[in-house]
Amino acid sequence: MKSVDCCVLCSESILHRKRGIVSPFLSRRIWNRSAMPIDLVQCRSCGFLFFNPRIEADEEQRLYAGYRQEEYQQTRQSFEPWYTPKFNASISGSALMEVRRQKLAAILKTHLAGIPGPAILDFGGGRGQLIRDIVPNSSGVIYDISGTQPVEGIGVFRTLDECRSREFDLVVCSNVMEHVGFPRTIMDQITSIATPETLLFVEVPCESPFGVRLLVRRLIQYGIIALVRPAVALSVARPGLLYPMHEHINYFTSDSLKTLMVKSGWSIVASGAYALESALGGRAIWCIGRLAQDGSGLSTPAEVGQTSGDSKKLVF
Repeated sequence: MKSVDCCVLCSESILHRKRGIVSPFLSRRIWNRSAMPIDLVQCRSCGFLFFNPRIEADEEQRLYAGYRQEEYQQTRQSFEPWYTPKFNASISGSALMEVRRQKLAAILKTHLAGIPGPAILDFGGGRGQLIRDIVPNSSGVIYDISGTQPVEGIGVFRTLDECRSREFDLVVCSNVMEHVGFPRTIMDQITSIATPETLLFVEVPCESPFGVRLLVRRLIQYGIIALVRPAVALSVARPGLLYPMHEHINYFTSDSLKTLMVKSGWSIVASGAYALESALGGRAIWCIGRLAQDGSGLSTPAEVGQTSGDSKKLVF
């Protein structure tokens, strides 16, 4: 983990907001240890909220290897009793996926008009269900660190070099940036794949760690753990209980998402939000961009160092 002294999106100063705690599941899966304290901080400029210290690429790999597969599900259920095989399957189930597909298709319809058979890369897209046949006559490929196998009709690239070997009309990065320690690094990887003609669609949940719905859900979950897994409940019974760092380690607003795009060298073509219309409720925010033709906002080596390297290495 790395402790940062500035915002990982815009490099501006940060403000400590709350004491949090790394969830028992994450602590065990990534570091093979018990739950540990962490800080929730906020950028004074763009408003981006994130946990600090930050997880790094090798830690992300340990967390998401075999994502939502049997071993992952069983380990998570040992800490979180509600995370049953049925619940695990429902997260990417057909009903919610179809809602997301309909929303994305409507957003992309205008922007991909006139492109016959667009080539689409789903960056971090799991099995590729989101992009399959999302646009008529399109071809789709996924790039995902989990090692998952794509659905029928979707290709797979395992390395960034493979991604760079082909030109894409559209790169989709949906529900990824809330999971990664250094979003600017992911944006730099996408930029290295893109051409001036490539469209980029980035989508993240619009949620707050201070929202009443989320806080109530955490209290209910803690009550369940206390009844069913008392040893796990005891391990987190300390300051930070209400602000656990789980898989979502970042909290975006529309402004902070736009900041990420612009600071990474992309001009915003369109942006918006929509309701998820699921049992869990919530909203998603999104931006579509093209590479800035004048180079404004492009990450220089110094800027990348400030964002993801101007930090202190921590060992827990």
